[in-house]
Amino acid sequence: MAYIVTQKVLVSLNSDDFNRHMTLWLDQALRYLGAVTKEQIALAFEAVDGLWWDSSARIPQKYLVLKRNYNVTPIQTPLVIDSHKMAEQNYALLANFVPPQLEPLTIPLPVGDYGVNVSLISRFTM
Repeated sequence: MAYIVTQKVLVSLNSDDFNRHMTLWLDQALRYLGAVTKEQIALAFEAVDGLWWDSSARIPQKYLVLKRNYNVTPIQTPLVIDSHKMAEQNYALLANFVPPQLEPLTIPLPVGDYGVNVSLISRFTM
């Protein structure tokens, strides 16, 4: 069986080989992307508690997530905390590993997959 990962083909004879190769590939990808520690992740969650999510809410409560992106256009841009907010309360925790003047990365979404244009076969309405 063959698995396509990004633009490389990973050939595996069994699930153990596949798991071993994927573990190595994911480790390399995380290093390249500059993955952070579990402690930094915990600080990031704490810093945006009350802004993006509510830690006192539980699944399936609607307001567990406080900020939702209803933008369904092909160009997606994440919400970035401005520097004034960063100086307030918990957001100062993020300053240790978020560079100042961080510009959001705009992510273009594909119009289709496997040669199928999604907008031709579906419609999203709210």
